[in-house]
Amino acid sequence: MRGQQVYAQDINPWAAEGLSAMLSLPKPGELRDAAIALHSSVRGLLERAYGTSLSDGRAGQVAHTYRVATGHCSKCQEPRRLFPYATLTLLKRKERGQTEAYLACPEGHIQMGHVDVCEPCLTCGRTINPSALYTPGRNSTCHACGHTERLSDIAAGSGLGWEVVLVQRVCGGEREFGLPTEAELEQAEGLWKDADLPDLGLIPPGRETSVLRRHGYQHWNDLYPRRQQAVLQSLLGRLDTVEASEPAKRALRAAVVGSVEFAGHLCRWDRWYLKCNDATAAHRFNFTTFAPEPNVWGAGSVGRGTVTRRLKGLERATRWLHAVTGHDLAVAGPLTPGAEAGPFTEDVRIVEGSSESMLLADGSVHLVLTDPPYHDDVQYDELSLLFRVWSGLSAAPLADEATSNAVTGHNADYSEYGALLRRIFLECRRVLRGDGRLMFSYANRDPRAWLAVFEALEESGFHAVGYTTLH
Repeated sequence: MRGQQVYAQDINPWAAEGLSAMLSLPKPGELRDAAIALHSSVRGLLERAYGTSLSDGRAGQVAHTYRVATGHCSKCQEPRRLFPYATLTLLKRKERGQTEAYLACPEGHIQMGHVDVCEPCLTCGRTINPSALYTPGRNSTCHACGHTERLSDIAAGSGLGWEVVLVQRVCGGEREFGLPTEAELEQAEGLWKDADLPDLGLIPPGRETSVLRRHGYQHWNDLYPRRQQAVLQSLLGRLDTVEASEPAKRALRAAVVGSVEFAGHLCRWDRWYLKCNDATAAHRFNFTTFAPEPNVWGAGSVGRGTVTRRLKGLERATRWLHAVTGHDLAVAGPLTPGAEAGPFTEDVRIVEGSSESMLLADGSVHLVLTDPPYHDDVQYDELSLLFRVWSGLSAAPLADEATSNAVTGHNADYSEYGALLRRIFLECRRVLRGDGRLMFSYANRDPRAWLAVFEALEESGFHAVGYTTLH
């Protein structure tokens, strides 16, 4: 905004690629035309994947398809629908004050009801308590024999399947929930049985990925229904055929790949506010037994994280970017640390690699601004794998990432973590002018992590001149 040259560096290839795409955004009209061209090329596929009819016969689209995890009791072999709770979704957002909802009974039958009334199941007669939890602490009790076991044990035994039990349909601004029709079941499952889908690779062991592996996810493909995979793959394939500039194509790719965080076997449904929460919400991989598969492109304005919503966000971003800069930014990169530094003539230089080595001259920087890794609080490497495997970026472990991971042993010792920070801060010190400043934020519950940061700062020649505490 102030006309300063910017140098941005990140060891994570997804972050570096994302920065480059965002700072190279084309003009709004160019991006809009490219989005229209991409949509036109897949309109027939989207209609086949999501076209439906509302209960009154009007043409509409499927906005979300809801599946429940299924398994067998290890004691009596009774098949089970493993709903996490009785109230699956309100029909209207909570603040509307209406009580109509779709409910599940203890045996897994679904019916309409009210969240403030206990009613008998119309199928089996068992009482439905709308406030009941069916898998507390990720444990499930068999309705047939009363045996209680962990969901991870069911996954390891009979394995978890997924059954379509509910859909959300959209027509214009109107939405409705309903049980799936035969056509919608075929549309969600049968049409894609023979689809040629690429193998995204194995899910590696790790601190955050362990929850996936415990519950039966072995490949990244396992996180996605086949329809979602097929639509995503088709969108990525069609990008090369769109007549648009390279910056516009990169923005389109960012929107499509970004949508993969709403994985249809992993996302949570907010039953009170009727929205989908992404698979890495709160910087953790979620696991649920009632998961919504979103319409990848988006049903109008309905759906979080859809390609449509992301493209609209990028359009707002590029309007702002061009308004505050007044020109197309000259962006170099992502470069790698092995490249020659050379004279800094561009507006932005983006480098992919550890900040132990920067492509900057000594004493050339006024301000280093960083949001450093918070020791073991956020596992950037693992959480970004969703995007990296879909975008074709390297999925290799980030060996020099300044985080700590007790499961993989990466910087598990505080001295290792502190030594890496010290090397990074020394490099920051090298590139800073004598009157330069290092500004950063930090958060962690472990005093030893804070001590490692303070020691690294002191040993690399920095001293504090100001701080602010945020609660």
